[in-house]
Amino acid sequence: MGTGNIYAACGLVLAAVLTGCSTSSPGAPTAEPAPLPADQIVFAVSSGPGYSPTIMFSLQSPAIAIYGDGRILLRNPPENYDLPGSYSVSQVEPAEVARFAAATEAGGLISRSTDAGDPQVTDQGNTTFTLHADTAPATLSVYAYGSRFTEGLSADEKAVRARLADLVDTARGLTDGRPAEDLVPDEVTVFELEAAKDPAATIPWPGPDPEEFLTGRSPVYGVERCGLLRGPAAATVHSTSLDNRGAAWLVDGANRVLVVNPLPYGGVSCEAG
Repeated sequence: MGTGNIYAACGLVLAAVLTGCSTSSPGAPTAEPAPLPADQIVFAVSSGPGYSPTIMFSLQSPAIAIYGDGRILLRNPPENYDLPGSYSVSQVEPAEVARFAAATEAGGLISRSTDAGDPQVTDQGNTTFTLHADTAPATLSVYAYGSRFTEGLSADEKAVRARLADLVDTARGLTDGRPAEDLVPDEVTVFELEAAKDPAATIPWPGPDPEEFLTGRSPVYGVERCGLLRGPAAATVHSTSLDNRGAAWLVDGANRVLVVNPLPYGGVSCEAG
């Protein structure tokens, strides 16, 4: 099913849900879903690493994130696995996001009870689909999500994965014809990993003294400490980190591995110390 068809189908489902399958007279106005909270991530797709270098766990961020106020963040194709994500951001009407969320919720695909199967492949990660419409957030975790991984899947499981692919196309399609800008984050999370002695860092850390803000703890694998940076400092360290593979920095003459993440999500968190 193509993007246009699935969006049309979602629209039909949404119309039925909103009218409650009523027998109201033709031409009667159809209720629109209420706008969602501005800073709420309404829909996100995020992939976690399988058997991977430690740094990849703290670099996890969504491939797509749609906010209630109409912001749509699309992650740019990564140049290397050990660099932070960079994003383009587009703006649509909040009503479009609300309709998309309501239609997706009515479709019932994003649910822990959806069976997407387990392909016969090892060392792959899980891709998590999150939907947060009017009700509590719903999630679906899919192992080895991708068109290459179909061995051992039933026809129904393949169909579920095809529907997910169409849903992602629909979400991305909301930005069609809309201008996009590079995201300049006003907040980033910094995760400190254990530093190796070699190779020696050569790039000076461009932010404030890490001891000033690395005051938190994180459940992310391999992270020793973490903290938040906001404002101009966040934009500066993110911009500079895009050219520093491996996140090794020179801080007062010492090697420090400081991973900058502009959009940590799901289990990638930093808790106040």
